[in-house]
Amino acid sequence: MAANEAATWTLTFELPKHDVTVTSDGRVLVDVLDGDAREPVSTDAPDPETLCSEGD
Repeated sequence: MAANEAATWTLTFELPKHDVTVTSDGRVLVDVLDGDAREPVSTDAPDPETLCSEGD
């Protein structure tokens, strides 16, 4: 196993009225921004095989 395969990371970026965080373990977290209040809406990322599949 290469050293970077065991690394953990977090990527956070902003979209209009949303903060999105993606983690190395496959979680995608979306914070819906409503003024000063935040309502977290979190979901696990779907299995990549269900997102796109190459034709059979």
